[in-house]
Amino acid sequence: MKRLKTLGLVCALILAGAVQGSAGSLSPAFEELKALAGDWEGKMADGPTANVNYRVTSAGSVVVETIMPGESGEMVTLFHRDGDSLVATHYCGAQNQPRMRASGASADGKEIAFKFLDVTNLASPDAEYMREVTFHFQDADHFTATWISRAQGKDSPTIFTYTRKK
Repeated sequence: MKRLKTLGLVCALILAGAVQGSAGSLSPAFEELKALAGDWEGKMADGPTANVNYRVTSAGSVVVETIMPGESGEMVTLFHRDGDSLVATHYCGAQNQPRMRASGASADGKEIAFKFLDVTNLASPDAEYMREVTFHFQDADHFTATWISRAQGKDSPTIFTYTRKK
């Protein structure tokens, strides 16, 4: 019986360490998101551009992404911690609000992927909404964001390559 209790305690400690380790692995990625503060120009492969602004607010706990600031199609995404993970809520021009949770980050924080959690105000099950976004941070002045939307059950990626505005 004592051996079983010891084994249970060891398993609990290992699990606690794994949870703590996963929280730590998202910290560098959240710091990379914070480092985006400022104005950026994004370019899609087929040519169109999109201006984006990032700012850090709420005592450093939230990153606000504003896509096409000041334009009629302006959209906002909020990135923040939720316990040991990171969550993104995208306030879309389609007037729905998908939420995504970080499914993981590279050890150096240079890549972070957010996967679909749920969506509010979806007009119909076939309506378009964002399902995923993955950030790849190259350096202080360059990154890519791959957004994946779903409409009528089919996923479509859109890749933006961003350069910091000077």
